[in-house]
Amino acid sequence: EEKKRKELEHLADLELEAIAKAEEAERKKKELEKLEQERLKKLREQEEDRKASQKKAELDKARAQYRAMIEHQVRINWTKTAGNACTLKVHQNRLGEVDKILPVGCRGQAYIDSLRRAVLKASPLPAPPVPEVFEADLDIIFDPNKK
Repeated sequence: EEKKRKELEHLADLELEAIAKAEEAERKKKELEKLEQERLKKLREQEEDRKASQKKAELDKARAQYRAMIEHQVRINWTKTAGNACTLKVHQNRLGEVDKILPVGCRGQAYIDSLRRAVLKASPLPAPPVPEVFEADLDIIFDPNKK
């Protein structure tokens, strides 16, 4: 009788130990799954960051190209006149048509007139390589001493 009781206790202990091991295994499995999900989430975020950085770099390059195209178009239409380094604040509509030119820091009416004529002759300004980089308001810097 005592032997049966001890045997039953031993079986109960083994059963409890097996349950505890199974619960521990399940907890570890869930912990590993959680870690894997976090790892995958981090990888997705890194990939999204990489793509965003790449897109930004592409847009920055397109924006620089766009500004260079506009400045080139204006400069080839400019009859150089003596003057100082200054800025033209230019507004264009979506079609590239210039509808406002404001000289800032420019001196000499003949110089200002030559700059205005160059911008108006260049209108409509070149279209951007990608629509996202269109700028309605532009600052075009002129320096007659710059080659």
